[in-house]
Amino acid sequence: MNKYLLFQLLCLSGLVFFTGCKENVSIFGKVVFPDGKPLQVGTVCFQNEIVVATGDLQSDGSFRLGLEKKSSGLPPGFYQVYISGAQNIEKTPPPKDNPEGWGDPIVTPLIHRKFMSPQTSGLSCDVVKGMKLPYNITVEYP
Repeated sequence: MNKYLLFQLLCLSGLVFFTGCKENVSIFGKVVFPDGKPLQVGTVCFQNEIVVATGDLQSDGSFRLGLEKKSSGLPPGFYQVYISGAQNIEKTPPPKDNPEGWGDPIVTPLIHRKFMSPQTSGLSCDVVKGMKLPYNITVEYP
């Protein structure tokens, strides 16, 4: 009986070990507007209950997701997708009564607000090993 119990425990621990060691999937793609112009500023975010992975946009609209290290990919699972930081921030001239200070920032969104939240973006991705890539995103102007 002890040998049988030991055998079951070893099988169970092996199952837990192998299911916990899922290989990360490298996710990359581009973010563009309907006219083909790339979004050059912002961060693509994939998130679920456990993981948040991000990838900064490059000047051609491309991104590559990573966790701890850049381009490390992410574990298989279902993710909500959104874009953060897609805005232009300009500082106004300092006020006359405080020439050493800064004026109020002017924040101009570069994309429609709905793409800036996982609840409203309408974007999602079921990440599975061997999935078809790239993962391209088309956003709308504000």
